[in-house]
Amino acid sequence: MSEAEASLLRLHTGVGGGSKAHRSHHDGGGDRRRRLLESEQTRRDKVADITAGHKRKQDQALQTEQSRHQEHQRVGQLRLKELRASHAVSAAKHQRQVDRLQQEALAEGNRQAFEQAALRTAAEEARRKEEARVKAAADAAAAVAAAAAAERARQLAQKHKAVADVTLQLQQRRQQLDQQQQEVEQRQKALAALGPVAHPCVRVSPAGAVEEAQLEAGLKALEALIAPMLADLSLKPQRRVIEKKLTVHVQQISATVEQVNKKCGDVYQLLSSQPDACWQSYAMITFATKVIRQSDLIQLNNKAAFPLATVLVAVSIHIPQLMDVMRALLHRECPLTVPRSCVKDLSQITSNQYHKLIGLQQIDDNGSVQFELVGAYQQRVEGCVLLYAAIVQVDEARNTHGLQHGWTYIARMLNHIPADCASGKALICFLRVAGYQLYRRYKGQFIKLLQCMHDTFLPDLARCREEGVQAVRTLLEHYLSQSQFQIEPEGRKMPDIDMSTHMRS
Repeated sequence: MSEAEASLLRLHTGVGGGSKAHRSHHDGGGDRRRRLLESEQTRRDKVADITAGHKRKQDQALQTEQSRHQEHQRVGQLRLKELRASHAVSAAKHQRQVDRLQQEALAEGNRQAFEQAALRTAAEEARRKEEARVKAAADAAAAVAAAAAAERARQLAQKHKAVADVTLQLQQRRQQLDQQQQEVEQRQKALAALGPVAHPCVRVSPAGAVEEAQLEAGLKALEALIAPMLADLSLKPQRRVIEKKLTVHVQQISATVEQVNKKCGDVYQLLSSQPDACWQSYAMITFATKVIRQSDLIQLNNKAAFPLATVLVAVSIHIPQLMDVMRALLHRECPLTVPRSCVKDLSQITSNQYHKLIGLQQIDDNGSVQFELVGAYQQRVEGCVLLYAAIVQVDEARNTHGLQHGWTYIARMLNHIPADCASGKALICFLRVAGYQLYRRYKGQFIKLLQCMHDTFLPDLARCREEGVQAVRTLLEHYLSQSQFQIEPEGRKMPDIDMSTHMRS
C-alpha cells in the first residue's frame, strides 16, 4: 500500500471514531466533513495523477527499452552481414588461389607431357628419316636400273610405233581413196538417176543432188513395195482405218507439251504396230503426206509448224526411216527444201520445163498443160520451208536431221541457188524458224554466215527484176539489221497444258 492510500485510511478512521462528537456538534461538523471529503477527493485525484504519471513513465521506459533492443538487433544484423560478406570475399580469394595453384599444376603436367611427346616424336621422326634415306637409296638404285630398261623399251616401242603409224597411214589413205571412189560412183549413179534434174539450167549442190536422188530412190522403193497392197481392193477397209486414225492424230496435234507427248505415243503406237514392212511403209507415207498437207495452215499460222515437227522428230527417233520418207516427200512437194532451183534460160529450156523443175504443180485443163499460179506456188514454198526449218531446229540430241543440216541448207542456198523471189522467201522463212537455234548453237560462226548472205545474196536479190522480190529483200535486211535471230520465234516454247481446255472441262 502506498503512502497516499495509508494517509487516506487514517483520515477515514479518525472520522469514524468521532461520530459521537459529530452528532453533538452537528452544525460545526458538517463543514468539516465536506472539507474532509473534498480533501479526500483531492488526494484521490493526486493519487490517480501520480499513478497515471508512473504508468506513463513505465510505458516510456518500456518503449525506450524496445527501441534500444531493436537498434541492438539491427546493428547485430548489419555486423552479421558484414562478417558474412567478409567471409565470402575471403573464401573467394582462397578459392582463386586454389584454382590458380591447380592450373599451374595442370600446366606443369601438360608441359612435361608435351616435352615427353616431343621427345618421342623427334625419336620417331629420326627413325623414319633414316628408314626413308635407306629406302630412297634403294629406290634410286632400282630407278636407275628401271630407267635404263625403260629407255631401251621406249626406243624399241618407238621403232614399232613408227612402223605401225606408217602402216596405219597407208591403210587410212587406201580407205580414203576407196571411200572417195565410192562417193564418186554414188554421185555419178545419183546424177544419172536424176534425169531431168541434171539439166544444165538446174542449180543444186552436188551433195544435195545426191541426197535428193537417194531419198527419192528410197521413197520409190517403198511405193513399189506398197503398190500391190494399194491395188488390192479387198484391203481398202484396212487402209481406210489407218488413214482415218492418222487424220485424227494429225488434226489433234496442238501446241502444248501434254498434247504433243500424247500424239507422239499415239502415232508411234500406230506405226510400230503394223504387221509387216509393207503396212508400216504405207502408214509412214500416209502420216508424212498428211503432215505436209498442213503446210497451208503453217503458211497462215507459222507457229503451227513447231508441234508437228516435234511429233515427227520424236517418232523418227524410234523409226528412223520416217525422217527419210518425210524429207523425200518434202523435196517432191517443194524442191527448194533440197535446196534445188532452176535458171530460166529460154535458149536451153522451155517455159513448161522451167515451171516443172522449180516445182510448180501441173493442172489438167481439158488436156492442155497448165501450171498453178505463182502466188499459190510461193505460198506452198513458205509452208514447206517453215515445216522443214521447224524439223531442223527441234532441240533433241537424237534428232537425225538437226541443226547441222540447217547450217548446210543455208550454205547450199547461198552457194548454189540463184537469188530470186522464191529462194528469198525460202531463206527468210527458214531463218525465222531455225535462225534462233542456229545462233544459239554456232554463235559467231552463224553471224559470219549471215554476213556472207548480206554481202552476196542480198546484192544479187537487189538486181533481180522479178515481181515482189524487193519486198522479200526488205524482210531479209530487216531480219539482219534487227538481229531477229536473237529472238525466240513465237510458238517454239509450248505451254505444258492448254489452260482454256482444262477450264472448260
